[in-house]
Amino acid sequence: GHSLVLLKWLSVQALSEQPALLHCPLLQALAQPRCGFSLTNPNSVLALFWSFAQTAEGFHAADGSGYRFLADAVLQVDAVNHQGAARLVKCFSGWRGWGPSRQG
Repeated sequence: GHSLVLLKWLSVQALSEQPALLHCPLLQALAQPRCGFSLTNPNSVLALFWSFAQTAEGFHAADGSGYRFLADAVLQVDAVNHQGAARLVKCFSGWRGWGPSRQG
């Protein structure tokens, strides 16, 4: 019961387009055990990181901070769950649809 609510809460936070959440330090704070997040729990990883990657303004931020945040997350997940990291990398597969300034 409670774990499902927590996963939904993490997902909703990551999907938020509130200005404060568009900056990755707040998302990094959510990716801490004190917030119920666990890097070793695939559902927790997907709830936060995959959900964040679905946001246009956060993940596709013009300054590249969203891409850096998710790339760092992939590296962290890869250390404990290679398959989970491989799944997160798919978030970058739509690069052709992004603007030229984001294709670097």
